[in-house]
Amino acid sequence: MTPGSSSLSLAYAALLAMTVFWGLSFVATKVALETFPAFTLIFCRFALAACFFLLLLVRKGFPALSARDHGRIPAAKASVFVNGIPVVTTIGAWAVLGERGRDR
Repeated sequence: MTPGSSSLSLAYAALLAMTVFWGLSFVATKVALETFPAFTLIFCRFALAACFFLLLLVRKGFPALSARDHGRIPAAKASVFVNGIPVVTTIGAWAVLGERGRDR
């Protein structure tokens, strides 16, 4: 194992997790909208996110970013994960909601 390979593996694992959570969020939102009004759901999501980031900010402090902190993963590699979101959404909708794709 090379010295930088563990951090690269961690970055790919984080991107994969992001793809899965992002894709499944559409499925979870559809299920939640059957129970809660849209405004209540949006308010709860943003309030929860705000509390999480406020806790993170208090615990770690405000991050100091420099120009070299941007672009850690090449755009071509990151796009593979981002473009996988529709696939994860489709699989999640099938697995959780029992939806089938439309035949065209």
